[in-house]
Amino acid sequence: MVKNNLIFKEITSCTDDQIKKIRDLRNLENVRKFMYTDHIITEQEHLNYITKLKNDKKNLVFIIFNHTNQIIGLVSLNSIDKLHKKADWAFYTNPEIKNIGAVIEYYFIEFFFNQLNFEKLNCEVIENNISTQKLHKKFLFEEEGIKKENIIKDHKRINVHFYGLTKSNWNNRKSELSKFNIFFNKYSVKFEFNKNFLN
Repeated sequence: MVKNNLIFKEITSCTDDQIKKIRDLRNLENVRKFMYTDHIITEQEHLNYITKLKNDKKNLVFIIFNHTNQIIGLVSLNSIDKLHKKADWAFYTNPEIKNIGAVIEYYFIEFFFNQLNFEKLNCEVIENNISTQKLHKKFLFEEEGIKKENIIKDHKRINVHFYGLTKSNWNNRKSELSKFNIFFNKYSVKFEFNKNFLN
């Protein structure tokens, strides 16, 4: 069986053109409406962000490519805490590409726990992003709390949901997702990043 390749490439090693394209994707209305900050990101603002990441040990960001080098989306680890082996994460995908979010979620969780050897993965989801909340629950995240009226969107205060997943819970229960293996097994996944990050 010929597998579809997914490559998670650290954003700081991507080309200028690839970095420009991910900014264009991030600025799509269907993507930024689910972000804490939903303004149009300028070119300079984006370049400043990339420059900062080059010496940042608390954040690790990947652009995701498919076998044709098309950009699928972006995934980020934030607030990385090596002492307590935990981090926050978030991702977004190209709205034109369907049914890829579950693949990204599955393989990134595996990478985080069983390659990076962290033990707790956290995320925050604003209340209007129902599909992402459902996806996280499907992949064994548990809702750990709600910060009520925590941010302002469209001139209204809205809630933010907090989710968490432990390594032990993932490894003990991921067999519950085995019915999706026929779908996950269609993909070959590779992570390209500076291994010094692990030190």
